[in-house]
Amino acid sequence: MGEDDTGELRQAGVLADGGGRAFTVMGDRVIVKATANGQPHTLFEVVTRGPFGPPPHRQPWPETYYVLEGALDVLLDGMWRTASVGETVHVPADLTRAHRAHAAKRCRFLVFAANGEITALFRAIDEEPSVAAPDVAAVGLAASSFGVRPPGA
Repeated sequence: MGEDDTGELRQAGVLADGGGRAFTVMGDRVIVKATANGQPHTLFEVVTRGPFGPPPHRQPWPETYYVLEGALDVLLDGMWRTASVGETVHVPADLTRAHRAHAAKRCRFLVFAANGEITALFRAIDEEPSVAAPDVAAVGLAASSFGVRPPGA
């Protein structure tokens, strides 16, 4: 109950472990767990490996990260910080941000985004998991239509 054909929760229910709608975004595996129709939030899990991840960018919605496994390096307004298992990171709207797995190892974390439409962004920039290097220009162009922009823009 609650799970729709995308595999994510959109109404009351319980999502089984491993459930959700998966995307590959800038080398990260993003699994959308819950999106509330008409509500301004989305919960998703990110699995990141190595020195990859999104380039520094700004977006008009805040996010909160909770580290489940490994450690996460997070760029917050020009300063890299490391969050470990059980730690929480809050990123206000319009703050320059980026993330990568600490020491190029696997990291798994939850993201609570104050954006109920973010699944559409993931769908727009989803890539084949076998892609060696993401097309940063194409991703940037697609993301810009959702309000994501480079630092200083």
